[in-house]
Amino acid sequence: MRLGCRCLLQVLSETLCPTWDQLLVFDDVELFGEAGELRDDPPIIVVEIYDQDTVGKAEFIGRTFAKPTIKMCDEHYGPPRFPPQLEYYQIYRGNCTAGELLAAFELLQIPFDEEEMRRALIAVHKFAVPQIKIGQGGRADLPPIEGPTDSERGPILPVPLGIRPVLSRYRIEVLFWGLRDLKRINLAQVDRPRVDIECAGRGVQSALIQNYKKNPNFSTLVKWFEVDLPENELLHPPLNIRVVDCRAFGRYILVGPPSAQHPGGGLSLRRFIYSAPDKTSNNWATAGDIIINMDAEPSVRKMDTVVKLDATSDAVVKVDMNEEENDKKKKKKKNKGVVEEEDETDERMLDWWSKYFASIETLKEILKAQEAAQAEAEEREDLEIAAEGTGSKTKEKSKEKKSSRDRKKGHAGDASEKRPLKPKVDELVVYNKELESEYGDFEDWLHTFNLYRGKAGDDDENVLDDDRIVGRFKGSLCMYKLPLSEEITREAGFDANMGMFQSIPHNDPINVLVRVYVVRATDLHPADINGKADPYVVIKLGRSEVKDKENYISKQLNPVFGKSFDIEVTFPMESMLTVSVYDWDLVGTDDLIGETKIDLENRFYSKYRATCGISSNYSVHGYNVWRDPMKPSQILAKLCKDGKIDGPHYGPGGKVKVANRIFSAATEIEDENGKAA
Repeated sequence: MRLGCRCLLQVLSETLCPTWDQLLVFDDVELFGEAGELRDDPPIIVVEIYDQDTVGKAEFIGRTFAKPTIKMCDEHYGPPRFPPQLEYYQIYRGNCTAGELLAAFELLQIPFDEEEMRRALIAVHKFAVPQIKIGQGGRADLPPIEGPTDSERGPILPVPLGIRPVLSRYRIEVLFWGLRDLKRINLAQVDRPRVDIECAGRGVQSALIQNYKKNPNFSTLVKWFEVDLPENELLHPPLNIRVVDCRAFGRYILVGPPSAQHPGGGLSLRRFIYSAPDKTSNNWATAGDIIINMDAEPSVRKMDTVVKLDATSDAVVKVDMNEEENDKKKKKKKNKGVVEEEDETDERMLDWWSKYFASIETLKEILKAQEAAQAEAEEREDLEIAAEGTGSKTKEKSKEKKSSRDRKKGHAGDASEKRPLKPKVDELVVYNKELESEYGDFEDWLHTFNLYRGKAGDDDENVLDDDRIVGRFKGSLCMYKLPLSEEITREAGFDANMGMFQSIPHNDPINVLVRVYVVRATDLHPADINGKADPYVVIKLGRSEVKDKENYISKQLNPVFGKSFDIEVTFPMESMLTVSVYDWDLVGTDDLIGETKIDLENRFYSKYRATCGISSNYSVHGYNVWRDPMKPSQILAKLCKDGKIDGPHYGPGGKVKVANRIFSAATEIEDENGKAA
């Protein structure tokens, strides 16, 4: 530190998150200036952090700047200003962040003895250099300092109780799942990696992966360690994850630390704090039955049911069309001079593409409705502004904006009037972004942490983060305060070795069949001189690679591929799917237009069941045939088992009881032609 003088902290060995717990005191610091100026603009304290090596000069890590809290001699040392509170100070190395410092700084004015002050004033008038001494009562109003001192390094004291945060005992459980995509280190492949976890000077090590190429998953899933942390969550130190490769003759090579997801580097623990579920409230309603489509009992014989999944409650609900809808015939409606026809849909004429294009039309209608609502909101805002303004220019501008809004709404209304009524077709849910963005990268219980190249230098300011990634660590964390509630440990089937990670699947290798549907691509980048491209698809998954070069689409930037590819792979060795689009060239090598990567492992193990799209209705034939390998009743039974919910119990009349709720609906069987049996 520098405040006209210098003082050093203790050196802590082999840690990225040091906890010094030290009080540094700069005694008898002389500052020149008026007291009011020092109070309003206190001097800056510079804190520099170095890496102490056994051999050689200490290496600079970073520095931070802080302003102390000023206490003048006429102020009382007490709440609310004193003692000062701990704050985070950003550490910088050049223009890059290099961590954070949790500290508090105060500057205390020491009053002088009155007799010494009188003598100093007399000496000034006699043109002598005054020597002012501090009286015995000058330090009486300052907080006491007790403890050993070192003349060379300054006093080594603990942080006072008023500043030191209240500590509690916490347990941090770590789920070690596996490592992925580790790059070469010093031209050698990573063969026997291990993960080290550290937080506040305590930590745990994972089991050693004996052969990374053969199986990159860990043999022991859950380990834990205990550490004293502040009760205030904002003061929790970050957690550091380090991956090392254990090589011959006891050598350890650093692979990479985790990404800087904490403000000061490391990994923030706030999102991994365990909160006990509130058993007094549940997702179900208070009482009664849930009745769906309560019509008269259908005349058809009950043989099977049509099942629909309720996404909000993770339950399976039996639903079907009303009996009256099956008797609908061709109708003609006249609306504003436009004749519309609603025909009964012939399922024999429908296929998957019918469902897809109907879904796209629905998506376009939703987007147009959103644009119309936005235009209407802007119109109301413009009218309010015009009503408040007094100038004619403002009114004219508001009228112009209003006319443009009316034109947009008019076009939307004309399109809706002229559009014929769509036949009733079961549709898809089409997202305008990646599923990973919609569902949080499917990290509901299995998280992915990027590993970056070890030490960042001054030349790494302009290096992209993707270029520094050397691998990924898959796992999770759970932190809770001790002692743990006995209600949790007394639950049936609680495994103490798994901690809070109960009922998770094992990470043994598993063989799966991956079916990739490539429907279309939009807004591709032109690759030819004519402003077009000749795109085709390349699928890569592990060692398997499928090139559909023969079926390239000529001169198209919005191609419709309509292809499906089946690949048999083994998780976790082959789990990253890469879909690339290349431009076909007659001469020379084909150019890469773009690619996307999908982590199939996270989708496979996610609670969202992102393995296959589930239809709203259960059909055994036709264009809307059920494609999931599990039947709806099996899905419901698994959901109840995983959620520890009683059920499902099936009763007469198409009733299903899950926990304390009953779902009911009519049942119906259709033949291959879509007619009631």
